[in-house]
Amino acid sequence: MSDFPCLELLTFPLHGGLDLARGARISFDDGLVMGRDVENRLVLKVDTLGRRHTRIEPRHGRWWALDLGSTYGTLHNGQQLRDAELLHGDTLELPWGLCFAVWFHEPALDHHAAIEADVLEHPDDETRWNVWADWLLERGLPLGARLRSTTRDLNDDGRFLATMGGFFRRGWLDVEWHLGFPRRAVVRAPGPARTGGETPGLLVTRLCEEPAFRFLRHLEIDSLSFGTGLRAGDEVNEVLDVLSRIDAPPWLETLRFGPLGMTELTALQREHFAQVKQRQRRLTTTPERLLHLGSSASLEVLAAPVDVKVRPKPGASAGLVTSEAQLIGQLEECVVCVTAADAHPASRLAVRVEQENGRWLVEDLAARAGAAGDRMGLKVNGREALFAHVRDGDLLELIDGLLLRFRVR
Repeated sequence: MSDFPCLELLTFPLHGGLDLARGARISFDDGLVMGRDVENRLVLKVDTLGRRHTRIEPRHGRWWALDLGSTYGTLHNGQQLRDAELLHGDTLELPWGLCFAVWFHEPALDHHAAIEADVLEHPDDETRWNVWADWLLERGLPLGARLRSTTRDLNDDGRFLATMGGFFRRGWLDVEWHLGFPRRAVVRAPGPARTGGETPGLLVTRLCEEPAFRFLRHLEIDSLSFGTGLRAGDEVNEVLDVLSRIDAPPWLETLRFGPLGMTELTALQREHFAQVKQRQRRLTTTPERLLHLGSSASLEVLAAPVDVKVRPKPGASAGLVTSEAQLIGQLEECVVCVTAADAHPASRLAVRVEQENGRWLVEDLAARAGAAGDRMGLKVNGREALFAHVRDGDLLELIDGLLLRFRVR
């Protein structure tokens, strides 16, 4: 049996339960079905998988992947899979966090050691980055189509995160790009649901394992989004411990936690942070700047449909206070008041924005109560959500065309 084509295991589920080792390769030169059923070519004993979850099969000399009607689906390059042709370097991600790379030949052939070394030696020289960008574009590698792009498409980012694509789609990771590579990342929990015991430490570990993230310059961990704040101090210590032990991004310049209610580092946290500073020579963050405190916020109205009246008008902002819940909807006392005809989707708009335990939260009250009618659900940064933590710069889409920007002062 030939070594290629094959699947290579890149990441494990966060909750474990897999017998394969990282880097294991499974040939599919005669096709395969993967899932929990013991009759499958590739048996994966993971509870979130279907008995027959995904199939890879040959068609006219090419290879195709199909999701076999599974409950939680399959991601192909970060996008929901139905039936798609497989190409060298593609990724297949099964719920949750189980990811394989698709290889038709040895992947080392797709690396240019001299160009990469040149960039690593001179990370601030954008001319050298552009040489690498040109080479990637010519090769058609996964990041190639993203390079030199000044636009940011939330639906597009997922597939360029490769094995992190699934987490990004669920909101665990927000990324800003520079020259086609991740430059700033925020690790956070998008809501109260947990699928595999996710913690900031586990997610930072996963992020540091991703090859593309070796170019990360700025990392922020939103500790309070993972709970009520009672364990925030422990989670800060967990992340610092991780970064003091593993190979973190070598060009990391800033590291921040927040917003938090705590104002000072503990003795143990200071010790771990000193160890991080020893490993991260480019890190400029001081102990005094490591923790970011919460503050007041506002909602900036960006746009509204022509058949909807909004107060304040587009271009203006509404202040948010921490002492009471702020509502968006039809009521006159709403901080953002929306007026529309009874038959209009905006007439069933009811959204609450409030601060709780140092975190700003947004909740779609109408959808949670089943009273949204034909109105689309609330979207935060392009993702539908009944409930989500929001941060400075997040985009709220309340109905089609009604956009607000959340700002922290």
